Amino acid sequence: MNKENAKDYLPLVQALAEGKTIQRIYGRDYEWTDVGEINFEIPVSWHRIKPEQKKQWYRVALFKDGLTDTADNLMHEVIFKDHKNFVRWLTDRIEYTLPEGDA
Repeated sequence: MNKENAKDYLPLVQALAEGKTIQRIYGRDYEWTDVGEINFEIPVSWHRIKPEQKKQWYRVALFKDGLTDTADNLMHEVIFKDHKNFVRWLTDRIEYTLPEGDA
């Protein structure tokens, strides 16, 4: 690190101070690996703040015509429950975590 690139490392240093996980590229496959420190002797682009995993949920609804559908956000949940053919929820909310990189 030098005076020209010090500002590039600031987000990493701040994240580390806040307890976030820092990752660095390793190996031939360039996989991100958790590390406990920032190596100022390698390019800042070889580091990143570990992305937070996105949690999603869904639940299954039964309708009078026998159809089922899934609500995957609060708007769907309200629309389904207010629908004239809505009977009941078949499941509670089922939470899942998207794999890293998925939106």
